[in-house]
Amino acid sequence: MAKYLFKANIFAKLSEIVEADSEKEVMDKIRNQKSFEINQEVLRIYPSSIEIRKIKEKKEENNMELKETVELMNSEDYKERFVAEYHQVEIRYEKLKNFCNKIEVETMLGKEETKHDCPLELLREQQKYMGLYLSILEKRALIENIVL
Repeated sequence: MAKYLFKANIFAKLSEIVEADSEKEVMDKIRNQKSFEINQEVLRIYPSSIEIRKIKEKKEENNMELKETVELMNSEDYKERFVAEYHQVEIRYEKLKNFCNKIEVETMLGKEETKHDCPLELLREQQKYMGLYLSILEKRALIENIVL
């Protein structure tokens, strides 16, 4: 069973996460909920104000963990090693970006900063160049017909 986000902007913005097997089942469940106080007539009159979308799980199918790249790194095929390298840099880039963002938010909120030995400016510079490297790898992948 998947999770769907139901949103309606009829008289007030309403939203709820619903577990269901289909969008139709989401609507059926919403229609039967008294907490929304939306009658079927209102749902029928304003169908364009309703949005139902599947919520992606935290780890998407194409997201890898660092340990999952080891086999690709040891491949004889350079394209597989290329894919592994891309994913390794991407994983490290995202972790560094999240770490830097966390430090910045803690600073803005006046909270005690997460321990870090390097100045934030140097970490951001590293993040910048990692992003540029990812961009170059993505362009190469297009040129060399490599699916990342």
